[in-house]
Amino acid sequence: MDIFGLQYSIWEARRQAELENTNTAASFQKLLSEPKRYYGSIESSMALITYLERFFEINTALFTKLHDFDKQYQLPNLDKFALLIKDIFSDLADAIENRRQPQPLPPLGRTLDNIHINLEQLVERNIPTHNSVLDYAFVSMLLDRTVNQVAVIHSKIGATDSN
Repeated sequence: MDIFGLQYSIWEARRQAELENTNTAASFQKLLSEPKRYYGSIESSMALITYLERFFEINTALFTKLHDFDKQYQLPNLDKFALLIKDIFSDLADAIENRRQPQPLPPLGRTLDNIHINLEQLVERNIPTHNSVLDYAFVSMLLDRTVNQVAVIHSKIGATDSN
């Protein structure tokens, strides 16, 4: 895929995610127009929608920044990290649909630690400019925030299910 095709794919995925977030918020607003006896407490749902929107924003920034990096500076374990996150969200969706507790959160920290080590090595070996070092520090921070948001969403769904 050429650079323009990839940029279009990124734009299209972002647009689709924004549309899904908007649809979720609209459905929630519609729910709020119903009598309270039909939906009960809304605090957990409101918090979850907010957490999911933050997760989307963090990962949009992360993906955009990673896309800017040279192909020679790829990060080993990033694909494994992304698959772990995908599996977590698949399980969370299934847990919500089937009204069950989600599986325990897998150890994202180990994979993240390996990515951080690779980021540090890239900075030490290959990146001579101050801006590049800042870019990698920004990526590192976004990865940490991704893990934090996943943990918050996971615990919120687990707590909601147990109520």
